[in-house]
Amino acid sequence: MDAVDPAVRQWGTHPSWSRLLGSPRLYPDIEARLAALLGAPDTLLLPTLTLIHASVIPALAEDGHVFVEATAHRTVYDGCVVARSRGATLHRFHAERLDELRALLSRVPPGTPRLGAWTASTA
Repeated sequence: MDAVDPAVRQWGTHPSWSRLLGSPRLYPDIEARLAALLGAPDTLLLPTLTLIHASVIPALAEDGHVFVEATAHRTVYDGCVVARSRGATLHRFHAERLDELRALLSRVPPGTPRLGAWTASTA
């Protein structure tokens, strides 16, 4: 608890700096401590959903198929577009038309990576 006050005074309550533009010493320190806590070889801290969508969706999608709900948040869709630029095939569907999604899924060969992306309010 004693460490909280100095950290908040130095960094504030939300480290919202873009990891795309810079990486303050705070991030590697937190990542190293989190990796040690989890027993993981490494971790990556992303402070905003925008950065998560832009980096995690393409990483998970690889060259597979991404199914994005038509009303998903713009940052979710943008992450899917990045995935498409890196080799994934992008499919849009409407949550209220599950037959549409079934048809799209049925056209993807078995064993092909598939990723679904939508916003919680559309699930």
